[in-house]
Amino acid sequence: MVNSYTCCFTGHRQVFDYKILEKAEATISALVKNGVTTFYTGGMGDFDDSCSSIVRSLKRKNENVKLYLIIPYMKQEINKHKNYYEEYYDDIVYPFNLIGVHYKSAIKKGTNG
Repeated sequence: MVNSYTCCFTGHRQVFDYKILEKAEATISALVKNGVTTFYTGGMGDFDDSCSSIVRSLKRKNENVKLYLIIPYMKQEINKHKNYYEEYYDDIVYPFNLIGVHYKSAIKKGTNG
């Protein structure tokens, strides 16, 4: 049996203390060295974008590292910029329990079941 470890990012729209990004880079690098290969991000804001960038950099050195984007609702932007999303993420995760839920309610519905 192979152990599998996962890391999820969630952060703020703006990062005001850029030392946190240095800490994030050191932490993510250490996670990969210790066997974490699956990373999930919501892709919203500076923190998520910075962490995703760090993971993409590590992916170039370790083909086992995967980065997934989790979205609470479908967006036209994904179809419009399909090449970008295919290049930057290994896959996009869209929770099936949110199909048909109005986008303004999706995040609340996703966290409350």
